Amino acid sequence: MNSSSTSRTSRWLFQGLLAAATVAGCTLSDLTENMFTEEPLPSGDGGGTTTSSTTTTSTTTTTTSGGGAGGSGPAVPPLDCGDKLECPLEGDGACCWRSGQGSGVCIDGPANPATCNTSPGPSNRRTRIECQVPEHCPTGSVCCGTLQGNYYTQTVCTAQCADPAITLCDPVAPNCPASAPDCVSSSLLPPGYYVCRP
Repeated sequence: MNSSSTSRTSRWLFQGLLAAATVAGCTLSDLTENMFTEEPLPSGDGGGTTTSSTTTTSTTTTTTSGGGAGGSGPAVPPLDCGDKLECPLEGDGACCWRSGQGSGVCIDGPANPATCNTSPGPSNRRTRIECQVPEHCPTGSVCCGTLQGNYYTQTVCTAQCADPAITLCDPVAPNCPASAPDCVSSSLLPPGYYVCRP
C-alpha cells in the first residue's frame, strides 16, 4: 500500500471514529483524554501545583496552591517587635512591647494582662501590638494606636481612629488622614513603626 492510500485510510478511520463518537454522545476530547500519561500541569501566578488525574469517564483536577496572585492571597507580613524580632499574626499573634526598656516579646492569645499588662504604672506600660501597617488590617479598616500619656496601650485594626487614637502608617504608601497628613517615625513603638502627625 502506498503512502497516498495509507493517508486516505487513516483519514477514513479517524472520520469514522469521530462520527461514531458523535452518535454515542462523546466528544473528541473524550476519545483522546487517555492517550497521554498523567503529568503535572503548569500552575498560575500563585506558585501552586495543579495535577490532573483521569479516568475513562471523567476528569478530576486537584489543585494545591502556594499563595500569591491566583493562590490563597499574598502573605501577611509579620510584626516587627524590636531587636530584629518578628511576630507572626496567625491566630491571636501579637507583640508585647515595653517602650521604657526598648524590648518586646511575641505572644499568642487574646488581650490579657497575664501575657501583656498594658495598664499604667512604673513596671507595666506595655503595648499590645496587633498591627503595624495597613496590610495587617482587613479592607476598610485602619491600624490605630491608643495613646495614654507617654505610651501606647495597644495598636489594633478598627474602622477609624478616633481621638486620642493615632493612625499608624506605611511611609512607602502613607494612608494618613487630612488632619494628620505626615507619616513620621514613632519614638514610643519599636523601630520601623510610623504614625500620622499634623
